[in-house]
Amino acid sequence: MIDPIRPSPCTIGRIHGIQVSQVLIAVHIVLMTSTIGSRIFLGNFIAKSSGGFGDVGIYYLALFIAQTGVYVLTARRCKEHSFLPFFRASFLLHMIFYYVLYRLQSEMVNYLVPLALCHGIAGGLYWLPFTQYLVDFNKPRRRARFFFYMSLVGQGCGIVIPISFGWMITTYHSYAPVFLTLSALFGVGFLISLGALKPNPGPRATFSLTAIVSAARQHVDVRHALFAVFLIGLTLWGAMEQLTPLLVFHAAGSEFKLGMIASLLPLLEIASSASAGHLNQRYHGRMAIVCSSIIFLGILNFVDAPALPTIILYACAVSLGAPALSIIMNTLGINVLHNHADLHLRQTEYLVLRELCLGSSRVISYGALFLVSYLSADTLPLRVLLVSLGVAVLACGLYLQRIEIREEKETL
Repeated sequence: MIDPIRPSPCTIGRIHGIQVSQVLIAVHIVLMTSTIGSRIFLGNFIAKSSGGFGDVGIYYLALFIAQTGVYVLTARRCKEHSFLPFFRASFLLHMIFYYVLYRLQSEMVNYLVPLALCHGIAGGLYWLPFTQYLVDFNKPRRRARFFFYMSLVGQGCGIVIPISFGWMITTYHSYAPVFLTLSALFGVGFLISLGALKPNPGPRATFSLTAIVSAARQHVDVRHALFAVFLIGLTLWGAMEQLTPLLVFHAAGSEFKLGMIASLLPLLEIASSASAGHLNQRYHGRMAIVCSSIIFLGILNFVDAPALPTIILYACAVSLGAPALSIIMNTLGINVLHNHADLHLRQTEYLVLRELCLGSSRVISYGALFLVSYLSADTLPLRVLLVSLGVAVLACGLYLQRIEIREEKETL
């Protein structure tokens, strides 16, 4: 049996002479473009069309229920057979989804839940194969640097995409050009996935979720890693991901101004990612504490005096702390597999358990945003929610600090 964490020499590193990591980054650029556009403008589009934050909560609640469900349901097939068909299907479904948005535009609020489910299914089909490729073709000691390059690509897109999309929306007084552009980009991503990626021909072990649950109960560092994922899904990858651009737009007043502000924030994110990507793993825990503290202070500053300057400072704090915290969480969270021999053949199951933690926390987070938006028109519940999320970010940093990664020799 070939250990799927260390694929055979014929599959590691290159396919048809092309670096697998380069192909992954190329196709990930397409998804990052969509993710950034969705994070900054889709929630705002829903809020403008429906008249409140509540429908944003409903949309992302349905999206992450579908995404987590598909991730779990396709895991056995990915582990025991091939994950490549799901990877390709994700790009095709994303392309169709954004074309439908282009056709519907403001009428999408009448089909909010079905569209959210479609969006979630497309995301679920993408993330497990992508993460599987990432683990298969990147050695443990190089993983932090690869996450840094991925983050750098995301932040490069984060400089260009917001101001470009903001300009399109303001110039044409419509979101239609943005949706059509995203549909075309996913068509390109689908073509890349057809020609540049091939499945790992090595044999695969059978899928057993109970085995990884038992292992997680035995190993403290695995439990800490999973709980850190839960907390980051509750906060930075949950409601805060939509609240930040919504608050900035509410204060700035137009999509172009929102895009300009959002395009400047990645400069801070690049510095944050570079620090985490090149930092020795021994110092990751300390950096996690520093980053979570910066975010918490930014939240407190905004809650104390909500206005455009404090909203911008809050957004800067998130941009400075979140990328490094995400890189540390991803690196430690995946490398923890190498701490224990019984986990080497259970990486797919670990990724599924990780996604269950992430998906459930996102559902809780967006459920809270929905309740806060619908139960009260006052800003006090929203401030209480933000402070609670800030405390959870601090707890995430503390749990990341407690994970210990053993040094492992790299195989050539």
